[in-house]
Amino acid sequence: MNDMELAQTFWSAIRTYKPELDIQPGISAVEQEQLRAMGVPESWIQWLGAGTVRDEVYLVGGSMAPLSPEQIGSEKQMMDELKAEQPALKWQIGWIPLGTNYSGQYLCLDPEGSLAGCPGGIVYYDEYETRYEFASIGHMLRFMCFAAEHHWLDADDASDQLAELYGEVSGVSAVSRFC
Repeated sequence: MNDMELAQTFWSAIRTYKPELDIQPGISAVEQEQLRAMGVPESWIQWLGAGTVRDEVYLVGGSMAPLSPEQIGSEKQMMDELKAEQPALKWQIGWIPLGTNYSGQYLCLDPEGSLAGCPGGIVYYDEYETRYEFASIGHMLRFMCFAAEHHWLDADDASDQLAELYGEVSGVSAVSRFC
C-alpha cells in the first residue's frame, strides 16, 4: 500500500469505527506547503491531507492528537527554545513534533537519527522518557491503519498486545518496527 492508500484506509476505518469523532477535511494546499517547508515528510503530509481530527486519537505511546501545521511550527519553536534554556532537556533541536497529548508528550520525526542513528524515525518524547517508536513514518502509518481496522484506537493499556497481534498478522515482529 502506498502512503495515500494508507491514509485513505486509516480515515475510512476511523469513520466506520469512531463516527463520533469530528473528522475534518484534510489540510489545505497552503498548509501542505508549510509542512514541506518545515521538512515534514510527504507521507505525513498526505495523511493529514486525507483528513484531520482535533480529538485525541490513538497514534502510539498513548492518546495523541495530530498537530496542525501551525501547531507543529509553534510547538517545535517552544521546545527548541526550552532546549536552549535547559541544555539537559532530552529534546533534540532537529525533531519535528507531529502529535501531542497537550501534556508535554510528543510523537516526533527525527530526521537526522539523533536518538539511535535511525534517520526519519518516530520518537516518543516526554520529560521523563525518550524512545524510538518506529523506524519511519511509513511504519507508523501501517501500524495506525492496523489499529484502526481492528478497532484498537483507544487501547492505551493494550498497546503491547496490539504490537504483538500486528506482528502475527503482518509477519513483522513488534521489535522489527523499531530501528
